[in-house]
Amino acid sequence: MKKRGIFYLFWLFLLVFPSLGGAFSERLFFVGEEVKILTVASRHPESPAEAPAICEVFTRDEILRGGYRTLGEFLRTIPGLFLAPREADWHPYFRGIPNGFLLLYNGIPFTSDSTKAVYDLGEEIDLQNIERIEVVRGPSSVLWGPDAFAGLINLVPRSKGKPELRVLVGSPEKDFSISGFLPFRGSQIEGAINLYYYSRDLWREKYSFPGRRGRIGRSEFYEAVFSFHKKNSFKLFGRLSKTRHPFIMEGPEGFSWPGEKKTPLNFLKLEHRIKQGSNTIRTIIYYQYFYRRQKELSLTQKHRNHILYGEILFDHHFGAQNGLFTLGASWRHDWVRDATVKVRGYLPDFLKEKNRQFLPLVNTADFNTNLYSLFLQLRRRFKYIDLWTGIRFADHDHYNSELIHQIGGLTKLNDTWSLKFVYGTSYRTPYAAQFLGKQKLKKPEKLSSFSLELCYQQKNFNFFFSPFISRVSHHIAEDPFGGYSRPLKQHFLGLESGFKWQNPLWHLGGHISWVNYWGEKEYYRVLDYIIILPGEEPEVHYSFYNKEFNGGPKISAEIHGGLNFGKTWELFGRLSFIDDRDFVWLKTGRKKTLSSKFIFDLNLKYQQKNFSWHLSLKNLFDTEFYTVGRFSPVKACSFGVFTGISWRW
Repeated sequence: MKKRGIFYLFWLFLLVFPSLGGAFSERLFFVGEEVKILTVASRHPESPAEAPAICEVFTRDEILRGGYRTLGEFLRTIPGLFLAPREADWHPYFRGIPNGFLLLYNGIPFTSDSTKAVYDLGEEIDLQNIERIEVVRGPSSVLWGPDAFAGLINLVPRSKGKPELRVLVGSPEKDFSISGFLPFRGSQIEGAINLYYYSRDLWREKYSFPGRRGRIGRSEFYEAVFSFHKKNSFKLFGRLSKTRHPFIMEGPEGFSWPGEKKTPLNFLKLEHRIKQGSNTIRTIIYYQYFYRRQKELSLTQKHRNHILYGEILFDHHFGAQNGLFTLGASWRHDWVRDATVKVRGYLPDFLKEKNRQFLPLVNTADFNTNLYSLFLQLRRRFKYIDLWTGIRFADHDHYNSELIHQIGGLTKLNDTWSLKFVYGTSYRTPYAAQFLGKQKLKKPEKLSSFSLELCYQQKNFNFFFSPFISRVSHHIAEDPFGGYSRPLKQHFLGLESGFKWQNPLWHLGGHISWVNYWGEKEYYRVLDYIIILPGEEPEVHYSFYNKEFNGGPKISAEIHGGLNFGKTWELFGRLSFIDDRDFVWLKTGRKKTLSSKFIFDLNLKYQQKNFSWHLSLKNLFDTEFYTVGRFSPVKACSFGVFTGISWRW
């Protein structure tokens, strides 16, 4: 640790007192590319090509072009990210790491201090309200704290444009959606309000297990997003939501049972900015309320999390665009109630025809936490290279303090080729069960990663090639049968590559991701049964099991393209490939290979000045596609048809 600290002090000295001189004056926008803005890499607007990160930005046009119905559908098209649709949610793998990225909504983390994963990637978020999606591949904890682990995704909502009304219907899930966008602009204040409602019936609505049959009800999702901006100084942003999502859970023996999930996530954010010359001071305060209630039969788990967060940022811009220095301090307080600490038992074992009363026992806990952080990031431009470094000290009152760091560089090799490198570390929030024991948790899960990105950029064509290597230590896995595993280590070696080629009449693009992982197995201690005799201590019996680490498919790929017919019609097609995956039942050790599949989607769009219409065909060839569920493999949705219209005025 001492040698590492000396190294970073030397790097910081090199950046603050440059000896090479000069300015990296050429801006690295793609030639001929529409202007794209990224804000999460340095907490300032900048070109993705210049940003101090391996990153990518997707615009609203790219989101609307493919007729994507949910956020999860679109995120599956991002290199390095695979999302498996499950019974009640989406299970993400980022660069092979389960639940490996932090989701932000306009800079507000979807996070909780009792679990690693808070993801609403289905109909909970109005995808049509998103202006752009910013993606960082690699550790991002220096500026964003815990859970910005293997990557970061920021959703930037619309705040400008024409008033708009949108309607969508679909089958076979009887989808119906209506949403409205209302911007306003005054002499000093401007803003927008977006209202959204979505309902659908599950395509598979019948369930059956010993002694009981039935159907589930309709899903409903509500969302209201609002923003107010006072020019150059004051911003107010908020979200209110309500969800009800019935689902059917698949059992290992072929039977199924009903469940219901509610995950409203509401917040209110206030930001104030003061700028004097080359210095800027920003103050950010937000309150967030997250409630998760999941019920399966009469087994109910509920979790409430209130977060109060405060942050102050000081920025100094060096002259002639020579660099940026950011210094920040933050405090986060969590009130957590009814957090699930332990589930005693395996639910499918209790689903017997004669058993109507006994279900697994759920242990919960209430607790409060505080997280204090101090961080800085420094970036300097020299004549031929752009260098940056960052460091973050985080002190949590339930587990040991963490020192997170990052270094990187960018150089323009010639007029068309550029090279980035990034090395950094990150950490993420443990499960509540890990730090509520008698002793303070010593080591939360930590990742170290090194990435390269080689880019080729011309007028109508760009290409990137990005290899990476990562190591995760003190990883705790979760299994529905085994609970939480012993800490383990995993290594990841991967590659992400993609291209875009376009002209006024057509466009073509695609990507391929490959990741290989190796390391320790997941070991679990599983409760078998408890013998209770009068006047004696309970006799508890455990078994020990292990299984291979699951990092999702090792290969995923996509190729997509579109044709423009005049200025009004556009045809877009997407062919995606998903490699083999294995599902292992921990209790029996039985393994099932989910074979690789090709999925083809098609979208036809008609657009005039103030009106647009689209027709989307999902899984056009009705490919039978299985994904990894909680207790068994789950069949994903079959062929679907969706159509939507939009009016602007």
